[in-house]
Amino acid sequence: MNIRQNEMISKMRTKHVVLNDSTFGVIDDDPDLPLEMEWLLDEMLDYRTSVVTCSNLRRAISTGIIGLWDRFAADDNKELVRILPCLQELGMNVDTHTPVVNDDLPQVSEHEKKTQKLDISLLNDFYTNRLRVEGTSKKSQLFESTEDAKDRMRSFVEWVFTQNDKRTVIAVGHSHWFQHFFKYYLPHGSTHMSGKRKLNNCGVVAFRMCCEVSSDSAEPHYTIKEGSITQIYGTFKSLIAFLWCLFNNANSFVTDIVVEIFFNLLVWS
Repeated sequence: MNIRQNEMISKMRTKHVVLNDSTFGVIDDDPDLPLEMEWLLDEMLDYRTSVVTCSNLRRAISTGIIGLWDRFAADDNKELVRILPCLQELGMNVDTHTPVVNDDLPQVSEHEKKTQKLDISLLNDFYTNRLRVEGTSKKSQLFESTEDAKDRMRSFVEWVFTQNDKRTVIAVGHSHWFQHFFKYYLPHGSTHMSGKRKLNNCGVVAFRMCCEVSSDSAEPHYTIKEGSITQIYGTFKSLIAFLWCLFNNANSFVTDIVVEIFFNLLVWS
């Protein structure tokens, strides 16, 4: 391959736009490569560059608080966990619903209050002072159509890309929800197991997602980069999960014919 051919290929490549600590930039790495585990684990504890979001179901909230306690307990960390109703579990079973309405929040469960393994005063304080409900699409009825579920997932993705200023989003949710998230956003024809099976409890998977903005389309196109899926812990089998993502806002970058903007996601069930 000669120099001229290399230059032509370079010009044809879609830009990969990422957000670093202070500004947006362009990188040349392959978005289909697996993510680096050490970087993922370090990033999960860095509250200065990330935001924690969560389903509105109590079991997910407590999972997030306990699982990320080393992060939340840092002396100078006063961050709020953003409760996103769009992350509520799919399905008709009673455990996919909540009696809490509007912007109200659940309280610590009786089981948690009785256990001797938790500091209930700290957990109560967190529930009272460090949770905030964000307005996203929510589950409004017992039966939810496929389109309703897709709307909630798209609401989450749009929130990630447009409604926060951190480079990383950590979301605590549910394995059935995440299974369908993979199914909807993996490339057409993908046979990856993430779209067919649920994650184990405590399973952890990272991947990169792309927002493609085209000058000839009014709607952005979101895709999971299948080659970037990185299994950190556990397997795809089966309940509550963490979803973690490094995102970028597309609004300032509709300058090329196509611009791809990526964020990395970590699913922890």
